Amino acid sequence: MSVLRNLLWPIAVVYGVVLRIRHLLFDANILPSRKAAIKTIALGNVALGGTGKTPHAAYILELLKEFEHRAFLSRGYGRKTSGFLRINGDSHVEQVGDEPLLIARRFPYLDCFVGEDRLSAIEQIARQTQSNLVVLDDALQHRKLQPDVALMLTTWDQPFVEDALLPVGRLRDLKLRVKKADAVIVSKCPADVSKDDRANMANRLDLLEVPVFYSRIAYGQPIAVQSGHSLSGGDSVLVVTGIANADLFLQYVKSCYHVVDHMSYPDHASFSAADLAEWGAKKSGQHINVLTTEKDAMRLFGMNLPQELRVFYIPIEVVLIGEGEKERLKALILKKIND
Repeated sequence: MSVLRNLLWPIAVVYGVVLRIRHLLFDANILPSRKAAIKTIALGNVALGGTGKTPHAAYILELLKEFEHRAFLSRGYGRKTSGFLRINGDSHVEQVGDEPLLIARRFPYLDCFVGEDRLSAIEQIARQTQSNLVVLDDALQHRKLQPDVALMLTTWDQPFVEDALLPVGRLRDLKLRVKKADAVIVSKCPADVSKDDRANMANRLDLLEVPVFYSRIAYGQPIAVQSGHSLSGGDSVLVVTGIANADLFLQYVKSCYHVVDHMSYPDHASFSAADLAEWGAKKSGQHINVLTTEKDAMRLFGMNLPQELRVFYIPIEVVLIGEGEKERLKALILKKIND
């Protein structure tokens, strides 16, 4: 592995030079960059997926309830369409992507959209809605937009400071970009992380001028995709995941249920009839309980699920760690928005 890394380092160096030139062009206003007509909060990371942008976007949308006309905008990664689209109750995952559909289903009273060109999309949101705040789930590499608030995510187990640029590591952007954020959220922290542990992580991150917050994932009760079924603790389940990193989810499921197998797919993978048949083959009686993530469930809604599959998903929510941290983050966001 070390030999391969050494061979890949020249590519990572070239990639880093390209990134530096790109950012310098935007910083010098040679490439255009501006704020949108509506206030914006952009979440993002410098690594590849798996930091929890979507659940944190949901957290921010819930945190800022006083903005009655807030909206959500995503690129819609994995969708088979292009351009600007509104997400509604009839939207399909292939039209808008799994993560935007998850947000739209969780917040049916909000205006939710997908669009690759964030500035153009926000202009259309301004024309079509009364929105006074837009939350974007992955926009910090979209330099044409200057967000009013930039929140950078990194994970507890794989902090950006201990990673390297592609293809050597998992970083898709420069580490120094993190210091441009208004706040950094260390996500997927252990439930029992102590104050000393958080202080040690802060020292490792070396972000003296950037506020740092810590969050963990809280798991809800399983929800049946098909009505009429229920799941109890200790039941046997087939775990199905198509997310960037399923380790925490699998660890939680194993603590509550008897896992007969884990079918792992690439992030955003589309499930096929052949996949469903393979899951059904795992049954020991008349049926098999399939347990998946809320994001993966978005790709199962609307599919013709065989009777032998009883499919459930576990909703998750973000919890900020530390007394008063929720209020501190909200105050920081509101100050940036109102500046």
